[in-house]
Amino acid sequence: TALLRRYLNYGLDSKQSLRRADLQTAIMKDADIIFLDGYANLLHMIEQVMMLTVLLGYQFSAPLLFGKPVSLRPVLPVVIFP
Repeated sequence: TALLRRYLNYGLDSKQSLRRADLQTAIMKDADIIFLDGYANLLHMIEQVMMLTVLLGYQFSAPLLFGKPVSLRPVLPVVIFP
């Protein structure tokens, strides 16, 4: 993490004055924030993209399965307003 890189760039005096527990606590708090803001949002975004993919797949395959002509009109709202 950026916090650890910053710590490694400290001088020897600064490193000795910093308690190890303070650094560990800061890293643990950052880990929660990184997970909640990054990884969890990434999973939610993947879920939404998969739902749109299934919806578009159905919109394109349903006319073919039911023997009707393919039209782009039902697909436009999905593309314009995801």
